[in-house]
Amino acid sequence: MNKINSMNKVTQAKSRLEQEYGREATTEEIAEITKMKEDDVKISVQNYIRPVSMDAPLGSEEENSNMYDITEDKDSVSPISGLLKESLKVDISRTLSTLPQSEADVLRYYYGLDNVQQPLLVEEIARRLKVSPERVRQIKSSGLKKLRNISKTKILKTYPR
Repeated sequence: MNKINSMNKVTQAKSRLEQEYGREATTEEIAEITKMKEDDVKISVQNYIRPVSMDAPLGSEEENSNMYDITEDKDSVSPISGLLKESLKVDISRTLSTLPQSEADVLRYYYGLDNVQQPLLVEEIARRLKVSPERVRQIKSSGLKKLRNISKTKILKTYPR
């Protein structure tokens, strides 16, 4: 007999005996009913894990907490916010692709968009693009001005801030 069948058999016999006698069933009583060795019954009882409801109250009634409260990961990103974030990235990338490459690059670096890990300072962008900081400011200003006039940026305004 496999372990799951023996555990089920022991669990059923234990429940029946507890209802019949109104007390905890002994290993000998369970072994007698199931026609199993006492050692096998002991192993099955030890291995049995009683299912616990996630909604079952924990502690006193005043606390009003359950397993969901304990197992909730406060640092995890909700599926909806994760989806929104990915969708926003795609829409930003599409919008930036409507600009000339230099303007799109400056805005990506300045705001830390797409594959840029974090926003860069104007001076850092100037070094990367081998232009003056003033030229980076001009390119950034020109790109933002064009984005304000592009109808495709309307979709970006629908996202929560």
